[in-house]
Amino acid sequence: MAHVSADTPFVPLGIAVLTVSDTRGFAEDGSGDLLEARLTEGGHGLVERRIVPDDVYQIRAVVSQWVARDDVQAILVNGGTGFIANGDVQVVRFMNMTGG
Repeated sequence: MAHVSADTPFVPLGIAVLTVSDTRGFAEDGSGDLLEARLTEGGHGLVERRIVPDDVYQIRAVVSQWVARDDVQAILVNGGTGFIANGDVQVVRFMNMTGG
């Protein structure tokens, strides 16, 4: 794992948060609330936050839009882990982000 020097300046990121859920709206999105609170407390900026149903095409569409944006440096996707038959959400890459 890479080591971050203590003299490395903090660089705030523009972060987008996507909640995948067939049952939650913003009022019930505790995971999204927590991610938003933690990233802003850590000095990063929330660029956009959305909720989409557990549908692979809708998930891909939102993530594709965000990947193309210059102001989005990181995308956090949460949810989609309930007991469902379609299994559209899979972990494809996991990276620890140190700092703060």
